[in-house]
Amino acid sequence: FSVTSSSAKTATLTGCTTNKDSVYVTIPKTVNYNGINYTITKIGENTFRDQTRIYSVSGMNYVTEIGSYAFAGCKNLSYFYTDWKDPNTCEKALNIIRNNAFMNCRKLNMTSFLSSVKTIESHAFENCESITDVYAPELTTMGNYAFSNCYGLTNINLEKSTITSIPNYAFAYMGCTPTDAELIVKLPSTVQTIGNYAFYDANRLELINLSNVTHIGDSAFLYCINLKTVFTSDNLSKIGNNAFNCCYALEFFVCKNKNVTIGTKALGYQQASRNTDFVLWGSNGGGNVKTYAANNGLAYKNTEDAALHSEKEINDKYKKYMWQIKNSESDLADENGNRLYNDRHKEFMEINNDIIFSGACSSMAAISTLVYNGYIRMNHFAKGYSDINSIKNNCPLNIKSFINALHAHHNDQGFCDYMVVSKFDDFNEAEMLKYIEYINYGADAAVLTYSIPDVGSHAVVCFGMQYRDEADDKNSECWGKEYDKRILLYDVNYSYFTYDKCIYIDSETGNWKMEDTRGNTKVNDGFKIIYKANKMFPERNGLIGLDLVKKLASLAR
Repeated sequence: FSVTSSSAKTATLTGCTTNKDSVYVTIPKTVNYNGINYTITKIGENTFRDQTRIYSVSGMNYVTEIGSYAFAGCKNLSYFYTDWKDPNTCEKALNIIRNNAFMNCRKLNMTSFLSSVKTIESHAFENCESITDVYAPELTTMGNYAFSNCYGLTNINLEKSTITSIPNYAFAYMGCTPTDAELIVKLPSTVQTIGNYAFYDANRLELINLSNVTHIGDSAFLYCINLKTVFTSDNLSKIGNNAFNCCYALEFFVCKNKNVTIGTKALGYQQASRNTDFVLWGSNGGGNVKTYAANNGLAYKNTEDAALHSEKEINDKYKKYMWQIKNSESDLADENGNRLYNDRHKEFMEINNDIIFSGACSSMAAISTLVYNGYIRMNHFAKGYSDINSIKNNCPLNIKSFINALHAHHNDQGFCDYMVVSKFDDFNEAEMLKYIEYINYGADAAVLTYSIPDVGSHAVVCFGMQYRDEADDKNSECWGKEYDKRILLYDVNYSYFTYDKCIYIDSETGNWKMEDTRGNTKVNDGFKIIYKANKMFPERNGLIGLDLVKKLASLAR
């Protein structure tokens, strides 16, 4: 140790030698020197560097800073804990992690100590391949390469931080991954800049919310091969060269600022080749966006033309995905009121606690969305039928069995992507609305479940957003005086060839109401949506999501 301040009675930990294997290190609160206790507030540069015998580090009640290379090369360090500074307030002291501090700590698998950290410098956690979660609600500054090559990451949650920029290479090089788990990234509303190569090769990233970002750097999302949906800011001003090149799943992109600068091969490219299925959406005449599309041979559409304006448009677009059998016992249960399964599905059923029929709205809504989104085809489960709408009341047993089998395996409570209870008043709920808007542009349709007190929950299909100014019935009383947009829902329960319910939203206050097209208003506890196919069904029989659906579908053919 060395004395940092005689007057403040603070000290810095400067060195340590370990000789045994699997060493547990405890950093004391104080160290005594010449009869005086000094509080340990810093772990100095290189203190534990390349100490490969260390397995765990704890203590550090009053440590505010971890110095450069302090634990770099501790390749067997698995656990790192910081104790409470004040157990009564659960306050932690640590707020600065210097450059390269944990670089090459390849077995470090927890980062709960980041909960109080404000600054993470460059390369701090580079090559920490076992880290799965990053939660840093107090973060204000991050350096280049901070989490580069942390390819075990599945959850990056900076939503409550005030960081304004994701720096160059911050979360790059996550391609060589031992897990297939989706990478979830939550950024705060304060982020305005995504640096060069920031998420390069983050190939498990499927959705990113850039709703407040104005500048996207060169190659920022290059080789994010599963990235399908990107929410953009209306004030997006620059997209760098190759920013979204080789994003093979990305089939549309929205630029509402017509003056945005778009770099070379930034959008619609797979290496040097154009993606012929890619659609670029612009606003107010297109400007630079339309010019980029024309110069690169890409399809262009106006966002103003995306919303559905009338009931006829909705019917025409979604008619073939709408059921003509009812979500009722008379249509889908056996003569005793039990769920109806064929012999092939009975062999697969492990869950029998839902045998009594109580509706099948969740499975019917899920089938509609999965077919619409192209994840399953009619011949997977209904050979001989061209579309869902062609399945009449004389529905074959195998299709009834498929619906009931899916329902027995569904979970519309704990696997939702977004939930709202009262108002759209936080960033997560705003992201829900953003997603629903993007269904208009090409994002997947979703299953929405709403709850009515004393009645229970009910699942419907969410087919996008409609705006009052663009609606044919904009002067109707259903809008009231304050509501300016509505979520379009198709109810599998009692609506044929038409949507039946809408959720009306006031953008100014976040207030909302549910009303069907007959003018009947319902008071609700809340609602939630599931748009990711693999979240519609939990793991059952060793299968997850789409694999489960396809297995059950194959048993219905």
